[in-house]
Amino acid sequence: MNFRTTYFICIVFAVFLWVYLIIWAFFLDEDAGTNEQPRISEVYGLSVDTVRRIRLSFKDPAYRPLALARDEKGAWQLTDPVATNANEVKVTEILDDILNKRVKRRIEVTELSQYGLDPPTIQIDLWQDSQTSATMIMPKGAIINLPIAVPADSEIPTNSFLIGTKTVNYSVYAKEASESHIFLIESSALQDLTKSPADFRTRNALKFEPDDVTEITLSIAGEEPIRCQTGGEAEWQMSAPIGVKADSKEIRSILDALHVLKVAEFTKDGAADLTDYGLENPRIRLSLQLRDESQALLVGSDIPDTAHVYVKPDTLESVYAVNREIVNTLDKSVFDLRDKRVIDFQRTGTKRFEIRRRGEPKIACAKDLKGAWQIEEPVALKADAEVVDDILFGVDSLKALEFVAEQPTNLSRYGLDAPALQVSFFTLDAEPAVLLLGKAKGGSLYAKARNAERVVLVSADILDLIGLGVSGLRHKQVLEFESEDAFKLALRHGDVQLTCQKQGVNWRLVSPVQEDAKNGAVNSIIYRLADLTADKFLASVPNLDVTRLNKPEVQATITLKNLKEHTLQVGAANENDQHYARLRAAPDTVFLVEASILDELRQTVADLRQESSGL
Repeated sequence: MNFRTTYFICIVFAVFLWVYLIIWAFFLDEDAGTNEQPRISEVYGLSVDTVRRIRLSFKDPAYRPLALARDEKGAWQLTDPVATNANEVKVTEILDDILNKRVKRRIEVTELSQYGLDPPTIQIDLWQDSQTSATMIMPKGAIINLPIAVPADSEIPTNSFLIGTKTVNYSVYAKEASESHIFLIESSALQDLTKSPADFRTRNALKFEPDDVTEITLSIAGEEPIRCQTGGEAEWQMSAPIGVKADSKEIRSILDALHVLKVAEFTKDGAADLTDYGLENPRIRLSLQLRDESQALLVGSDIPDTAHVYVKPDTLESVYAVNREIVNTLDKSVFDLRDKRVIDFQRTGTKRFEIRRRGEPKIACAKDLKGAWQIEEPVALKADAEVVDDILFGVDSLKALEFVAEQPTNLSRYGLDAPALQVSFFTLDAEPAVLLLGKAKGGSLYAKARNAERVVLVSADILDLIGLGVSGLRHKQVLEFESEDAFKLALRHGDVQLTCQKQGVNWRLVSPVQEDAKNGAVNSIIYRLADLTADKFLASVPNLDVTRLNKPEVQATITLKNLKEHTLQVGAANENDQHYARLRAAPDTVFLVEASILDELRQTVADLRQESSGL
């Protein structure tokens, strides 16, 4: 290799090294100290909270220019190309994202077109309210604040940012319109800002908070409008077409459904022939009065071959497609929206209730000092707490099936002048609430609250609760004793008669043989009898030919340490394989028990004797 060739190679190498160092220095200058590079919000004195208007323009004609502005409440609205509610989250996200982009590097240029800035790929114009300030970073790090005063309603934006083309290092050229230099920001700005109007539109058909609604008016085609107003504390009153208490839960369900009602498709924006969508004379119009504004939703025709229906907010020139289920939600009658609760009383505050059936003794139940329910009349018995709770809850939630008469003139027509059944509920500090039940009509009963005029029909199923009588109200435990107090057990069934007696902590067979018994087997019987509950106490005593309790299949006698005896007699089975039973001391009280009790009581000496260990 001669000297000239060597010299040429050295020159080429030096040139490549110089280019490499320049490029390396360029990237190093952009990437170093990223955390110290200022954000757009810092450089230009912008913040998400102070921006009042946004305008996005695009070089690509496939994207339509769009504009957004805050309303008088500070909520974002899409104003162009269509006036509608904006998606607050989406607008805030994109605004926050662009303002937090870091200014990586500033470059002084004379020709903008080669950086994709003349015309720009995207232009974003921002308006702030009143006077604000822009922070300018000058050469050598000097910072100055420039005051600007541009009203949000001015056509001149506070700042305009031009977004150009990408660089080779995942950046994009950008420029503030009023400045001569350009700068680099993250290339994600191109994707972040390339949006269509639909990207900024809220999918909520209506924009409101249910708790802000003070009045609701429901107009069904061909029917008189129904108007309800909130009475405070979640209570609603119907004022038209009649003045009655409204069903607050039903109204709340309507408001909740409207609050989450989503647009499936933005069908039409701008002026439209509403007859094409069944909205010229909508089948349903739902109007909401909020604290400081009103809104309404019009419901039109079903959309063929879909599960959607056309709707239109009355304040917007837009037609939407939404789920057709909203028709079922809004298609309500006066009956649907009025309160159907028959009697108003404090279930949890009730201390006593009385049941009066015509021609029968009064039944009275009350809470004792420990809060346990007791039957006080016509006999003193422990009450079944679950049954009492079912009665209180059942009457408290009793709903009218039909409103028969608002101001009846003749209660005898409904059997309510001398009701067949009435229930009174007593609290400590209020007049008793009284439910009256009258004549039957099909599977229903006429009913009314004593302190109300209206007569209604209720389900006759209420009789299954309050018509139980003492036998249904009493506690279902059969024998009242503690298992550790049992001293003697005697069993009789068929030809078997045996007796076990407790000696210390152990059981011993004393008849017909005398030997040690299995403690576990005997205790199992004792525990079963101590926990025995009746499936049902019978209101009337069946004939002995039916129960065969005069010749019981099994008889068990428990003798306690205080020498008190309990004798259980179990007779024949009914059609449900339950067995009739009674206590020998109360032969007129018959109840039903599970068939399994017979197997547990049919023990023999062989079953209970202690097994010999043997050799």
